[in-house]
Amino acid sequence: MKQIPIRWKTNCRSKITGCDGLIVLLSKKTYNADGAKWEMKCAAEEGIPSLGIHIHADDKGAIPSELEGKTIEWNWGGISKFLNNL
Repeated sequence: MKQIPIRWKTNCRSKITGCDGLIVLLSKKTYNADGAKWEMKCAAEEGIPSLGIHIHADDKGAIPSELEGKTIEWNWGGISKFLNNL
């Protein structure tokens, strides 16, 4: 696993803690994206609700464990529901 510079993590954490929720756009590459997985883990540690959205209904990748049970296919109703529940 590649190391992500600490300064980047510090800046990212401060941005995440200022958010009401985190939406992750999921592709086949997200599962192996160290930075994206760190952001999802950070949001969970900070108590920020997260939602993963598959960007391709017919070409889905593996779901990162950080989003298990928190994913939908791209649709405005699901996105709106998540945002309204924040």
